[in-house]
Amino acid sequence: MGLATVYGIVQQHRGWIEVHSTPGQGTTFDIYLPIPVALESAETAPHRAKPRAGSETILLVEDDERLRQLTRSALERHGYRVWEAPDSAEALRLWPQLVGSVQLLVTDLVMPGPMNGRELARQFQQTQPDLKVILFSGYSQDLAGRTLELGPGQVFLAKPFTPEQLLRLVRQVLDQG
Repeated sequence: MGLATVYGIVQQHRGWIEVHSTPGQGTTFDIYLPIPVALESAETAPHRAKPRAGSETILLVEDDERLRQLTRSALERHGYRVWEAPDSAEALRLWPQLVGSVQLLVTDLVMPGPMNGRELARQFQQTQPDLKVILFSGYSQDLAGRTLELGPGQVFLAKPFTPEQLLRLVRQVLDQG
């Protein structure tokens, strides 16, 4: 896992990292995470309704094969039709046959290939303006001190996320006018 990914995850959990470096002795990274004040038991936790299923078509672009498979599986179990690509080059190759039939692009923000997820979304939305987009990343939305600027119809989801978080966001984004 890259340091930027670790930093993003720690910040999302309201923690911090302290770095200690001594020449000739090495570097130590101490990660501090807050302890929850009270943990809810399964009996006292509020009941959450399962995310609503759908029938829309989604293009999933993710270079991590395991995450791509897990995400696809979660989406398909909830009724979505899923096309997948391991990188932007494959997504660009698939797009001509999918344009007009895909309602949502779910893409990693940072990936190998000719373009990143944001550039890919921008290009696809030029040919299909009503395309909704979920950009996700292990980096926090505050990338290198600059907030990620999202275009119309685009939302950001921070990794790691649960299948339920993804499914709720997918439904929310698809239901927006």
